[in-house]
Amino acid sequence: MLRFEHAVFQYPGEDFNIVDDLSFHVEKGEFVSIIGPSGCGKSTIFRLINQLLQLKSGEILVNGTNISGQKNSCGYMPQQDLLFPWRSVEENLCLPMELRGDLTKEEMKERAAEALRNVGLENQGAKRPSELSGGMRQRAAFARTLLTGAELLLLDEPFSALDYLTRISMREWLLQQWQRERKTVLFITHDVEEAIYLSGRVLVAEHMPITQLTSIPVPIDYPRGRETLKLPAVLELKEQLIEKLRRDVA
Repeated sequence: MLRFEHAVFQYPGEDFNIVDDLSFHVEKGEFVSIIGPSGCGKSTIFRLINQLLQLKSGEILVNGTNISGQKNSCGYMPQQDLLFPWRSVEENLCLPMELRGDLTKEEMKERAAEALRNVGLENQGAKRPSELSGGMRQRAAFARTLLTGAELLLLDEPFSALDYLTRISMREWLLQQWQRERKTVLFITHDVEEAIYLSGRVLVAEHMPITQLTSIPVPIDYPRGRETLKLPAVLELKEQLIEKLRRDVA
């Protein structure tokens, strides 16, 4: 679904490449998390995939085709929900469909209503984002990301601003959504436990700048519950990843 081939990127005004000869891949239908120290370039990878930034050299492929010139190659959900406060929840969900311009107003309303049902927000479409809780806004933002129609979803620390108990609930909810939709998900998080709970593989940024992402499989099958986090193999993996991040920062 996604492949980086010798990707290089440098921010204007910097004298080094923040992404330097990076190659990795994500298979169709995988849930893969990226972890690494703050500022190492994880979010830069997302901005390159959604073409907010342009590579210096190398290439990025989605479904075997270079992303250059591709429209709707991915759906992107940043850390903040970015719902427009002057629009209703339903109108926010209709936005990606409006931008595509291939549906009638009635079709958009029907799809938005279905998406809200799927994320547990039925009958919330007429409300403004300010009337929803943080977790509800994140679910609405995820539904809007699904309505881009993209098979590849980029989720950039979507739960980082939520309180601990809400984050736990949202992780469980997201895993259920992924198992139902079977989209390809690339997920950025600073939370090692979150990465293990959600992912089939974890990609670790071994260096700053990013020259490679070390792929580490998670040794538990789906479906999962929070009790799986207590398994000896999972606890061992958690310590291994924490130690890697400590070493990378040092």
